[in-house]
Amino acid sequence: MQAYETGGVPVIHLEVGKHDAYHIGYLIYFFQLSCAMSAYLLGVNPFDQPGFEEYKKNIFRMLRKPEDGTEKT
Repeated sequence: MQAYETGGVPVIHLEVGKHDAYHIGYLIYFFQLSCAMSAYLLGVNPFDQPGFEEYKKNIFRMLRKPEDGTEKT
């Protein structure tokens, strides 16, 4: 961490008091929120998934499934 600080790279140090479900969930929420905020600051909509529908179509085609994800019996 000291090498990053010396090199001018931003560093965050987090300490989690307890390792229980509540605190780990809060930590996950922190990272999700910080990711979303970082994206907005960079001018990217983190909730826009322009390639996701195309990705699903390709995966379903490769798996020979209908595009709505349902199985035919």
